[in-house]
Formats: sequence, structure tokens, C-alpha cells
Amino acid sequence: MDVLNEVSQSCSLKAIIKLNNELLNKISFSSGADMESLCRLVYWLYIYDYVDLSLKCIDLTSSLQFKQNYNVWNFIHLMWGLKIRILRNRGQATEAEYIASIIDFHLSLPTKLLTKDSDIQKFEARRRSRFTYDFINNKDKIDEELVGGNLQAANEWRMNALLSLIGDTETGLYPELNKSKSIMENTILEYIDALRTENK
Repeated sequence: MDVLNEVSQSCSLKAIIKLNNELLNKISFSSGADMESLCRLVYWLYIYDYVDLSLKCIDLTSSLQFKQNYNVWNFIHLMWGLKIRILRNRGQATEAEYIASIIDFHLSLPTKLLTKDSDIQKFEARRRSRFTYDFINNKDKIDEELVGGNLQAANEWRMNALLSLIGDTETGLYPELNKSKSIMENTILEYIDALRTENK
């Protein structure tokens, strides 16, 4: 794909090149593993200020049809959450809110087990309420790895946390995360700085 070729020509950072080469070799938009790789790629691009390339990679998913295969779409929604952040930072709030509304619609659709609107709403409200700052920041796991001298593992926990700190929080769909946006932003910047420093 043209954008992946553009990434390979523009970036020489190991974290980016490894994921990009995997996707150049194989990418299926119905594969959870491939969408996880794409998700991590767009976040690494964002971390290293390749913001336009990150958006281009996210937009590879823009015309996909939602089929409730959440092992795929959880990662796509996390990418869209990053896009919301980028758009808001660029003053494109209307487009950002539209994307958030699409994610909300996807998450509110009936499933095989939940067919009544009232049941869906209750389930989704309970699920969203579990997302708190302490639940997603991975600080305990990061500190544990750092005490053990395992910086690589600590950074993996930082990246995993960033996916939710940005991808879920920016949607505005998680009430407890909305209450913690100030401290959340400080943690996002802290993790980005650590990942940049240790993965040069």
C-alpha cells in the first residue's frame, strides 16, 4: 500500500520499521493480529511526530464495514480515538465528534446475546464504568518492571496504556475517564517522552 511504502521511505526508527515491514508483507483488515500491528504502528508514528503519516495509516480503515468482530474493531476504534485527538488539536472538533459518535453507535448495536435496547444500554454503561484512570494506566506493572531492571517490558506496558489513555479517553464515551482528563494528559505526555527517549 502506498502509505506503508511512504512510511518505509520516511522513517528509520526500529519500532516503526519492524511493524511497517510486517504489514507490507501481509495486511488483512479482518485479522485482529494485523489490526493490532497497524494500531501500534499509528501510535508509534504519532509518538515520533509523524502525525500526518499516522493519520494516513488510520484512514486505511475509514471505509471498512463494522461487523461486530471486536477482536478486529477494538484496535480500529483505538486508532480512531487517536484520530479524534489529532483532529481536536487541529481545531477540527466537529469531525472529531462525528467519529466519536460512530464509535458510540458501533458499541451500542444489538448482539446475539443482547437484543433489547434496555439490556444493551445497561451492559454498555457497566462496561464503560469500569474504565478508570487507575485501571488503564498500568503504573503498577511499569514500576514492577523498572524495579526488576526490565526497561523493554516497562515500555511495552507504557505503550499498552497509551492505546487506552488516548484511544478510549479521547472518544468521551467513558465517564470515569472524562473525570480524570487533566492527570491523564500528564501521564500521556510522560509515557510518550519515556518511549521516545528509550526507543531512539
